[in-house]
Amino acid sequence: VVFIVLFNVVHLGLRFGLAHYAYRMGVAAIPLIKANTKKVGHAASIVGMTVIGALVATYVRLSTTLEITAGDAVVKLQADVIDKLMPAFLPLVYTLTMFWLVRRGWSPLRLIAVTVVLGIVGKFCHFL
Repeated sequence: VVFIVLFNVVHLGLRFGLAHYAYRMGVAAIPLIKANTKKVGHAASIVGMTVIGALVATYVRLSTTLEITAGDAVVKLQADVIDKLMPAFLPLVYTLTMFWLVRRGWSPLRLIAVTVVLGIVGKFCHFL
């Protein structure tokens, strides 16, 4: 009986004491959390943009077969010029163009149709 009484006194004392301590610490942490919310949001946006850039470079495929001839020299536009300056530049330009068109009010279905038509015409005219 003494054990149960002592146990409950210690248990309830610690429970209410620590609950009050946790409440005070939580209330004190709110301004700190509010102050760091912008920093966390900024860091998350940087990570998100990095992931989007990696996905564009990995999954968006766009290449051109255009060549520039100067005398006997043949320079492949994408392999010898564009990809040397910046790899996956054409997919980036295409993705940013699609993003810009979405922001201007174009519907995704319209952009898909434009992509399909551009792919067919580009393959038929031998520039994609």
